[in-house]
Amino acid sequence: MIYKKSWKYILIRDDCNNHRLGYRYYHLKAVKDFSDVTKWNLGGFISGYHNLSQSGDCWIYDNAKVHFKAFIYDNAIVKDNATVGGNAQIYGNAIIEGKVWIHDNVRVYEDAVVTGGAEISGRTRVFGNQIISGNRFIQSTYDI
Repeated sequence: MIYKKSWKYILIRDDCNNHRLGYRYYHLKAVKDFSDVTKWNLGGFISGYHNLSQSGDCWIYDNAKVHFKAFIYDNAIVKDNATVGGNAQIYGNAIIEGKVWIHDNVRVYEDAVVTGGAEISGRTRVFGNQIISGNRFIQSTYDI
């Protein structure tokens, strides 16, 4: 694999797995130190380079998965067993953690936190200092 020195991660093709819904995931591998990520550490899983920015301190940890056209950027993090898909965007200093499912056109940004067993879909925006926690299902065309 040839990569640019400015990159912060590469995808590990040998370590990919197939999800039961047909998404192909590749394991993230850091190629430089940033934030609390150390060079050569493994991260979570994405379906391609289009899911995670090479700039900023954004990262996908643990068993978290990001697929389809979802995009993580700025300093946002996705961790634990969270899944982000659809056209979702997670950015700013947002944190997605726990067994969370985010899909469709959801935007989570600024300092918002989504945790627990929450499921968020539709054209929902979660922003500011909002915290969505627990086994909640939110499908909205409004801001939370």
